[in-house]
Amino acid sequence: MKNYILSISVLLASLMQTSQAQDLHFSQYSYSPLNLNPALTGVSNGDLRFVSNYRNQWQSISSPYRTISAGYDMSLYPKESSNDFWGAGIVFNSDKSGASKLGLTQVNLSGSYSKSLNGSLSNFITLGFQAGFGQRSMSYDALTWDSQFNGNNYDAALPSNEPSGTIAKTFSDFSAGLLYSYASESKLFKMNVGTAMFHLNSPDISLNSVSDKLYKKIVVHGNFYIRPNSNSRTTFIPNLVYTQQGSQKLINLGTNAKYLIQDRSKYTGYNSEVAFYIGGMYRVADAFALCTRFDYGSFAFALSYDVNVSGLTLASNSLGGTELVVMYNYTFREKKKGGASVRFF
Repeated sequence: MKNYILSISVLLASLMQTSQAQDLHFSQYSYSPLNLNPALTGVSNGDLRFVSNYRNQWQSISSPYRTISAGYDMSLYPKESSNDFWGAGIVFNSDKSGASKLGLTQVNLSGSYSKSLNGSLSNFITLGFQAGFGQRSMSYDALTWDSQFNGNNYDAALPSNEPSGTIAKTFSDFSAGLLYSYASESKLFKMNVGTAMFHLNSPDISLNSVSDKLYKKIVVHGNFYIRPNSNSRTTFIPNLVYTQQGSQKLINLGTNAKYLIQDRSKYTGYNSEVAFYIGGMYRVADAFALCTRFDYGSFAFALSYDVNVSGLTLASNSLGGTELVVMYNYTFREKKKGGASVRFF
């Protein structure tokens, strides 16, 4: 029994170290734009966008990771005569993991400016900035210790001789990003490629007297929209992201196939667009994910499930995480004329 408790303690410790080394991440990273790149603020299919993400990871472990994110952003056009626009948004993140409830809570404000490079809607460069605060916390109350082993089994009535209660540390955080967006005049090809750096100020997130500065995180990403021809009801949407934070590196590759079930009415607005997506993601040396999405008008619902292939396979039984996403895009301005638009998310 004692060896069992020790094994679980070692496993939880390793999970805690992993969570300390990396920020939260989603398999469906494209559906969490303000966490991917501040420059994506306001760059969407509508004038305002709401995105909510929920991830439940490693359910086979007694204390799984749970991540929640909710973001809102909108585009602003100070001059109706110009295609340049601003973006403003806010994102809330909450991440809990392990028996210690090691947690990270963040609230970040985002702003961006998109400049048309050719005066139309098909070629933009965007600069984004993000600022906010976070709180890192953990609780000793749910942890078990060797001193609570009575010779036969675990006894919660025995003193742990360890600290009790919850400890927390609040910090400020700053990030910035750059995005390039392009759409062909035929509207058959679109892309967004960008880079961002998070934690520019390397905030101290230590929960004790020893300094523990959060590593800067570099993100490079690309999302592409490829439609075979103007009559095709199928569109392919490959995407990739590379992140590096300290010694930790992540490479995500994947693609979705979108099938248009019903097109939106161009003049009356009577019919809403209806579409179904299916695809997959591969997080190199970590997990595969099967992804689906359903669009109905301004709403989109996405679901993915990870299958773990990393060194934690034995502990996780090859099970990874379930992700749910709800998105809403709303357009209240009359669409501008000027050819293809770079917006497709």
